[in-house]
Amino acid sequence: MHLTVGPYAYDVHKTRQLVHPVTGISLDGLIDFATTTIWIDESVPIHRRLDVILHEYWHAWRHHFGKPENEEAECDWLAAATMQFLREWHLQGCEFSLGCLDEPQNNDARRPRLRMVGKAMIS
Repeated sequence: MHLTVGPYAYDVHKTRQLVHPVTGISLDGLIDFATTTIWIDESVPIHRRLDVILHEYWHAWRHHFGKPENEEAECDWLAAATMQFLREWHLQGCEFSLGCLDEPQNNDARRPRLRMVGKAMIS
């Protein structure tokens, strides 16, 4: 699955035993801003994948565009993010795209070793 956040392109991949690089706590999802990758733990059931992907997607919007200054700016921010996500979600087959994460080419073979630097994850 591929998503864009404004002009930034992100890939979504599944992986085994996803943990926070600093705390070691098990995670359902993780975003790596340095490689523009969203990781989903393989233990997340298909019916929860969209929730996890959207959670990480909002992190990406906030990382790239900051926090809106007021209610109007926040509504514009949310509308832009929602429309972009829905457009891509639709073009990739909606629910079908969640199942595609199970295909062999979407495994964790390319998973980098991550470390935290400030707010960013780097390899």
